[in-house]
Amino acid sequence: MLGRLIAAVLTLLSWLPLSAARGLATTFARLAWLFKPRGARTTLTNINICFPDLAEDARRELARDSYIETVKIAFETGAVWYWPLTRIEEIVHSVEGADEFVRASNEREPLILLLPHHGNWELLAQYFGQRLDALALYDLPRQPGLDSLITHFRERAGIDVAPISVSGLRRVRREADEGRSIAILPDQVPSKRGGVYAPFFGRPALTMTLAHKLIMESKAKAAFVVAERVPGGFDVVFEAAPEGIYDPNPEVSAAAMNQAIEAIVRRHPAQYQWEYKRFKRQPEGWPEAYPKR
Repeated sequence: MLGRLIAAVLTLLSWLPLSAARGLATTFARLAWLFKPRGARTTLTNINICFPDLAEDARRELARDSYIETVKIAFETGAVWYWPLTRIEEIVHSVEGADEFVRASNEREPLILLLPHHGNWELLAQYFGQRLDALALYDLPRQPGLDSLITHFRERAGIDVAPISVSGLRRVRREADEGRSIAILPDQVPSKRGGVYAPFFGRPALTMTLAHKLIMESKAKAAFVVAERVPGGFDVVFEAAPEGIYDPNPEVSAAAMNQAIEAIVRRHPAQYQWEYKRFKRQPEGWPEAYPKR
């Protein structure tokens, strides 16, 4: 039932031009911000943690702008999922640094694509589905009925998906060993067994080690990929991962990965999904980042 309702809403949103969908998202987010929903509170908490040198008013303004950008992702999904792929091509204004990695993917050279929660990562599957031979790992939605909807639209352009589960991880490791490109959201909070603590904006963040394991096992190259929001569409940027990510020590690798994500975020800090509780699992001796209400 929920899946059908969301599909209906997204269908309606897909009838709008992208600028109109973004404008509607801005209006909705500004109104919602006044009532300080959980996502807005978490966003402000994260901004306060990560940008302590900013004045209080500037932090609040950045948090509000970030909340608006996050809501835009939802309102853009109608276009990203329902528009013909030829129309998706038209809203990708530029692609930087992709050629080397697209070639490597299609020649079955092991490649790990790291997609932080920055800009609109949903767009990447649609744009690169016919260009890259890739398998994307994703977190199963909490709401029943949404999994088939998400899977259908993420795979429509040609990219395969696998859930974060025992079977999904087994498939990812097998296909990485066979030379297939693997796409991962690297800033999801793992279980304590699946991560190490590494600095992120000056605070320890439990950071996944899956990317490091895949790199070590398959001798893969790694690249960061983001679709940054610009007027009328998106700019896609590929960046080679720093050398530190290839270090055999998982803590050194995780620190390099977080540092690279931080550099991406600092370009357009409002476009990072700050409503995600990146610091929800803290090491012993550190205070809770998110006060319970």
